[in-house]
Amino acid sequence: MMSYRCSRCGEEGKLHRGRLCTRCTVADRLSQLLDDGTGRIRPELVPLADSLRTMDSPLSGLAWLDRNKERPDSTADWLR
Repeated sequence: MMSYRCSRCGEEGKLHRGRLCTRCTVADRLSQLLDDGTGRIRPELVPLADSLRTMDSPLSGLAWLDRNKERPDSTADWLR
């Protein structure tokens, strides 16, 4: 039987890479993009990360993070 539960939090739904739900995928992307070089999010950016991680529509947040992914003016470049 196929599972649609996130391998991290157990939430049911659409799974992304690593069998993670959208919310966990957003959290991982934010941790990666906002990393201060020590494996932590820069303290002044923690409120932004928290707001994006807990937004009502995490799929919209993931789409925003991946916007213009291949271009130099992408959201990811802006956040880095």
